[in-house]
Amino acid sequence: MKRSLLTLLLSFCFAASASAGNCKGRIINPITDVCWSCVFPIKLGGVTLSSGKNADPETDANRLCLCASGANITVGLNMSFWEPLRTAEVVRTPYCFPSLGGMELNVGIRAPAHGRTPNKSTSAQRSSFYQVHWYFTPWLFILEVLLDTKCLEQSAWDLAYMTELDPLWDDSVTTFFLNPDASLFANPDSSGRPWRPSRWRR
Repeated sequence: MKRSLLTLLLSFCFAASASAGNCKGRIINPITDVCWSCVFPIKLGGVTLSSGKNADPETDANRLCLCASGANITVGLNMSFWEPLRTAEVVRTPYCFPSLGGMELNVGIRAPAHGRTPNKSTSAQRSSFYQVHWYFTPWLFILEVLLDTKCLEQSAWDLAYMTELDPLWDDSVTTFFLNPDASLFANPDSSGRPWRPSRWRR
């Protein structure tokens, strides 16, 4: 049973990658493709161990912490750093996954490709439309960088969301009725008329 499932999975992956036309990419290398310098600065017990270019993560936690589990009490130092947890992938071609080695999946659901409004004048505002893929990538936990992983997000690498399967991603009118607060962040019309939802924005 396991061998048949593995064979089915491999054949599916081969067929999906073989059907890729203009979709190109490579599988994410967690050593070279992750911004490890973005993890800094690192603070332990309120003391900066290593500084970095990012803003210092401010916390109101005490330097010492207590963790009680039944009769066991653990004493430790609070540690703060920037943890790489999510990866967003923006693509022009629907169902194209550059982070998966250029794999292109065809699930039978139509999804619009990349689009751009024409530039009729120099003052006209232009907007574009793309598809987005959202990955769970808790690299520190996956690579076991830290020995004590209780404070890390302990989840597996996963494709959490893809806009190709979201019917509201390219339907700004329906999205506006479900989320009217989006009008607060839309761009005003150049003629001075009230705020309105944009065709190519969500």
